[in-house]
Amino acid sequence: MRSLVAGTDEAGRSCILQEVPIEERGVEFKGPTFRQDVYALRENPPPPRPPARSEHHDPGIAPGHADFLVVQMPARVEHPMYHTDTLNFHTILAGSVELVLDDGPHALEVGDTLVLPGIDHGWRTGPKGLTMAVLLLGSARP
Repeated sequence: MRSLVAGTDEAGRSCILQEVPIEERGVEFKGPTFRQDVYALRENPPPPRPPARSEHHDPGIAPGHADFLVVQMPARVEHPMYHTDTLNFHTILAGSVELVLDDGPHALEVGDTLVLPGIDHGWRTGPKGLTMAVLLLGSARP
């Protein structure tokens, strides 16, 4: 398992800024509870997203508000690049997906997580479709 943190590079292109490996401990491991820090947010609402070039998608979430949802997509669906005014936290529950950024595709599988500010991004689901849990936090427009 791993967690990806997306953002933009110096040229304003959407990319993966950090990949954090998460040790797979299984449900039978012995020892203390394990915590892997991935991302911290210390302001409300989240900061505005960087400038974007793709189409804007409005999920209808005001700055500082939150929606938690489960998204299901059929196999081999492609969503073109778009951006939002949200900070998103994704967890892949079933299936697989490619996150498409300006720096190329990034495969996400069961157990992987993603921190995605409202940068330019698209999706391509795998051969078994996709189920993912998503927490959306509304952020201010730039």
